[in-house]
Amino acid sequence: MKKGCPACNKEKIFAFSEELIGTRYKANVEKVETIGTTDLYKCSGCNTDYFKEKNMYNKLTKNSKELLVEFYNRHLVLNEKLRKQIDQIGITDDWNSDKLIPAKIELNNGMIHDFARIRISKNPPMGYYFDLFETVIYIDEVKSINQSEFSLSKEVRDKSKNAEELRMSFYPTVLQTADKRKIVINSLTLFFDFQNIKGSELSLANEFWDFKNDKYIYATETLKEILVIVKE
Repeated sequence: MKKGCPACNKEKIFAFSEELIGTRYKANVEKVETIGTTDLYKCSGCNTDYFKEKNMYNKLTKNSKELLVEFYNRHLVLNEKLRKQIDQIGITDDWNSDKLIPAKIELNNGMIHDFARIRISKNPPMGYYFDLFETVIYIDEVKSINQSEFSLSKEVRDKSKNAEELRMSFYPTVLQTADKRKIVINSLTLFFDFQNIKGSELSLANEFWDFKNDKYIYATETLKEILVIVKE
């Protein structure tokens, strides 16, 4: 049995089950505080912070804790004006039941973002996934929400969310432009901006992905989306 938690042992493990304490790790991970409905824990050996989901301890980053505090301390429920603007764009359910909306937003300070991923959820934004966003905005900072010229339609988004895995971690959906160029996206996709093709210009091609087709266009650039936090 290893002494201490995975972080004590310099292991690159970001989550581990409750059952491993006492079987694989001899660690003292104790509850130290509760923020909202989220219990936070700390390892007495290395002072690493964790939060718990069901029976899993997940490593808590500094950024995640800041997001957690803001999630419960700020008024992040949509007002009627913003809700109507979101309804015009359409909501897509993520795999974990979070609601996602691709949008162009204007902030109260006048700043505009064309690639805004709006996330509506009962749960706080916890975990390493949210550390991938360089910019996080809270809905109380947003003045208006509009359709982005780069966002994909609700029909396309919903289709891509339910795409079949045809290769490892590859869930293709074939789209087309008005001039019949074919574009392939992978898994749930909110925006498209590649080779002067914008998401609003794309529609479903209604064809099965053909791995032999060398005319497909695959986006090879990662778009820098910002994350907008909304509490359901």
